[in-house]
Amino acid sequence: MRYVIALIFLIGYYVEVHISTLNVGLEENAYERFTYACENASHDAALDVTPESIATGQPVFDETAATNTFDQDLAANMDLDPQTLKPLPNTMFQAPVTVLTEQFIDYSNTTFPYEYKDAAYGIDVTLEGPAIAYVVQAQIPSIQPGVTSFTKTWAVVQSYPGDSND
Repeated sequence: MRYVIALIFLIGYYVEVHISTLNVGLEENAYERFTYACENASHDAALDVTPESIATGQPVFDETAATNTFDQDLAANMDLDPQTLKPLPNTMFQAPVTVLTEQFIDYSNTTFPYEYKDAAYGIDVTLEGPAIAYVVQAQIPSIQPGVTSFTKTWAVVQSYPGDSND
């Protein structure tokens, strides 16, 4: 009888370890997917500058186009609705993604070099040219009973890659 009880506990432990391992894998996958989606979207958004500003050598962001590009790329890479940033059915994410900050720093509103700081999100960088600052938040899911999902906040300042001052 004691072997049966020991076997039952061993099987329970085995199942718990495997569920925990699967949960860690899911969390890591979601975390990496979120991070890479944000990096790709911010890079693509930083390419949206007005043609006139490129001709003058002082790039200025097309804010509407950059915002749209960011949202579209983020949605495509995370399986979100591009209008609301809510997860599509049957995707790993269960809660909407929130863009907390989107700030455009370019020749229309500053001179360079420029010290950009946002103490709330730990951003402190010196910019040599135009850049877009993003702070995005997503909930990383959990499948393990008793383990709650957690919120990841991602912050980046993405420079315009074509700036001649870099």
